[in-house]
Amino acid sequence: MCRTKCLRLSKLEKGTLTPNLPELIKMSEIFGVSTDYLLCISDSRDNKKEFTTGDLFRNLFELEEKILE
Repeated sequence: MCRTKCLRLSKLEKGTLTPNLPELIKMSEIFGVSTDYLLCISDSRDNKKEFTTGDLFRNLFELEEKILE
């Protein structure tokens, strides 16, 4: 089990593997930064920003539109 986790961590560190959502969230908690900062979407390291449900859905729809373009 450790071998698999160590191999996965090594690939994440080298950039040869993209983290899944739970890993991304955990990394943001460990480093004390936002997931947007880790994804280079924002320059702000602040992970304390609060969003309304409407904000989240609006951002999701905007992202979906960009992907479909």
